[in-house]
Amino acid sequence: MANAKVFKDSFRGYNKEDVNTYIASMAEGMKKTLDEAEARVARAERERDEAKAELEIVNKKADELAIDTYSAMQELSAKDDQIAGLTAYLEEANANAQETDARIEAAVAEKEAQIKELSEKLGAAEKAYGEARSAIFEKEKEMGAKLLWTDQAFNSRINAGKKEIEKLEAREKALTEKLAAAESELASKSKAQDARMAKAVAAKDAELAKAREEAHKALAEVRAMNAKNAAYEEFNSRMNAILESAEAKANAAVEISAQAQEKATQIIDEAQVKAAKIIADAEEKAAQIVAQAQAKAAEASKLAAAEKEGIFAAFTAEMREGVDSLLKGTEELKTRLATVETATAKKPRAPRKKKEAEVASLEETPVQESEETEKKD
Repeated sequence: MANAKVFKDSFRGYNKEDVNTYIASMAEGMKKTLDEAEARVARAERERDEAKAELEIVNKKADELAIDTYSAMQELSAKDDQIAGLTAYLEEANANAQETDARIEAAVAEKEAQIKELSEKLGAAEKAYGEARSAIFEKEKEMGAKLLWTDQAFNSRINAGKKEIEKLEAREKALTEKLAAAESELASKSKAQDARMAKAVAAKDAELAKAREEAHKALAEVRAMNAKNAAYEEFNSRMNAILESAEAKANAAVEISAQAQEKATQIIDEAQVKAAKIIADAEEKAAQIVAQAQAKAAEASKLAAAEKEGIFAAFTAEMREGVDSLLKGTEELKTRLATVETATAKKPRAPRKKKEAEVASLEETPVQESEETEKKD
């Protein structure tokens, strides 16, 4: 109970308005610091959420790009298969064309051999015909020289010569007709063969042209695919840069959140130190007042008469009641500071209204207690 009187006397030594102003400024500073810490934490969480949203968008785009890349790779594989098929077809067509050229050359060589053989036969026939005519002329010369021949022998010789000439002419005619027929047959066969070969060559040329067109088309598609792959690589590098930037922002947001948490802890520690200092100052002041009160009480006990003992007892009871009220208010202040510390440590982002109510209660309590003390005094 002595402490109650000491607290009462200690508060009497201060101006009530100064005490209320000091407590209000301290509460306002704590409120402002907590608001700043809350704002920093909110900003860090907002930046973290934005970084997460950007990261989700980037991941979504990366998934879409992966799907497009897979489809493009499938198309490229199909085009590669088509190109391989066209290449095989072109190789087969070239082989067929070479085989056809070989057959044509063989047929032409065969026809040239036949023509050469017929030409040789015709030359032999012409040579035999010339020799026969020469023999006839020689015989005619001999017959002319033999003037002693009789007309019958001469006529028989002439008739025999004519028959020989007719035989040779018939043979020459037969050879000429056979040669003409052979030439006609060779010409017709050559024309038909040339037509077939021209048709086959035209068909092969058309197939080759179509194959070349498809190959050029496939090559253009491959070049377009390569351009698309280059664009994909550029987009992928940009996405990687965005991912790195988003990760850096997220790390910065986490660091800011940690700094805000550390700052809030520091503020709470400073508030605890200030509160402890205030309590220590109050206790020291109370000890001084207790000593003074004890001295005054000792002096008053010497001077007081027996009839004043009742009045002093009543005054002492009133003082005890006031000091008890002050002690109770001090304990409530300690309890609220501990509550604020616990709430801040567990929930860094307590509702703003609740914090304002706590700070307001801290601001109002000393004033009410001081007013009650003044009224009792």
